[in-house]
Amino acid sequence: MLATEKEGRKFVYQPLMKECTAVGLMGKSLLGKVCATKQSELIAGMIDFSELTDADVALLTESLAQKETISKVDCTCIQDYNSISCAHETELVECDTVLV
Repeated sequence: MLATEKEGRKFVYQPLMKECTAVGLMGKSLLGKVCATKQSELIAGMIDFSELTDADVALLTESLAQKETISKVDCTCIQDYNSISCAHETELVECDTVLV
């Protein structure tokens, strides 16, 4: 995401993409690392730990209002990690919400 150029004894860093593009890619990458059945919990946790203005909440509310829903979210653990079963489909696993 950054280009590095050496000038004498120091390095100068230049962005290779716009910040909004980089943030979008990071978000997509993070969601790709979590089972699809748990993505809404991840998003809710991120909202809980974020400092939001009224305008931010309005933006999120509007995004949710416009989001097309589906009847069921399928587990992606098996296809993503070549597993033969998924623990959260067969047992109830409770976890503490921890975001740093």
